[in-house]
Amino acid sequence: MEEPTDREYEPLRQKEINSLRSMVGVISKYAESLRDAHDTKNKEGFYVLAQEKGYKVSEVTIGSEHEDLAGEITEGNSVRIGKNKNLYVGINKDGTVYDFNDLGHDVGAILLGGKEVGPEETAYIRIKTFNEVSKKSMGKTLNDPEINYTKPLNEGRIAVTYLFDSIVYDREVPFRAIKYA
Repeated sequence: MEEPTDREYEPLRQKEINSLRSMVGVISKYAESLRDAHDTKNKEGFYVLAQEKGYKVSEVTIGSEHEDLAGEITEGNSVRIGKNKNLYVGINKDGTVYDFNDLGHDVGAILLGGKEVGPEETAYIRIKTFNEVSKKSMGKTLNDPEINYTKPLNEGRIAVTYLFDSIVYDREVPFRAIKYA
């Protein structure tokens, strides 16, 4: 099978660039609040951000099911975004959040637009497009170990939310890599 030409990829590339630009705006506005909430294990800091976007936050037990979720709250997926702007947060018996990384990931997803991806954006960025933007933004592309921090898929794509996590929380990918998307 023949590889698509650059011209055939252009509509997808533009959506990827739009998604990166949107991410730049979200990071510029919220990175400090997100990092503070994550680093200090401040669940209320995350809750305020979700509520600013119209989400109702519910603390729930691991193993609980909710009618607006496809599945249950599990140890491996302890924070879930439900339909109708509900955020379910798995809580330990002592009232602490089960997994702050999961909470940060889902609140980041909410800030990036929630479960819905806009018509001019995409949920995944091809590594090729990311490297083009990185070269333009900081004069170099990321090497394989750096790219691996973004948890790339086998198809050579990066989930926007994992790239967001790598920049905001893990600090493994520099923000300047996408600054000039």
